[in-house]
This record gives sequence, structure tokens and C-alpha cells, in this order.
Amino acid sequence: SVTESENISANGVLFQLDSAMPVGSPVDFTISLPAEIVGAGADVELLCRGRVARNFEDGSRIGVGVVIDEYHFKRGEN
Repeated sequence: SVTESENISANGVLFQLDSAMPVGSPVDFTISLPAEIVGAGADVELLCRGRVARNFEDGSRIGVGVVIDEYHFKRGEN
């Protein structure tokens, strides 16, 4: 599913979803870093693999905290 991150750090990401995910579930996601932000000639994608660490209620949506276990960079083709 497609969502935007609520918060991101070196160790994890907080997503807002419509429903909870089981703790420990594997999660693959991509973070897009615009070229002008990272000072590169093209956009950079950060390909991440992690797992759900926690769920909590956040208004009408569910906050899902994901721990990043591994990542690598992929440069865009611009």
C-alpha cells in the first residue's frame, strides 16, 4: 500500500495506516530523496527493509513504528 511517513530517523520510520500490522511483520519500503535536497545530479532512492516494532492509535488512523534492519541507495535515471 502507499502511504507517507509521519516521522523518520536513522533507526526507524513511523507510518500512519488505516489498520494495524502484526508486530514483527516484514516491511519493504522506499524513501525518495530529491536531488536538490541531497546535492546530487539526480534523485536518490533509499530502499529499506525492516519490521513492525509497534502499533498505536493516532486519531482516526493507526501509527505503525517500523525498525529499519537494512537499506541501500539507488540513484535515479534522470
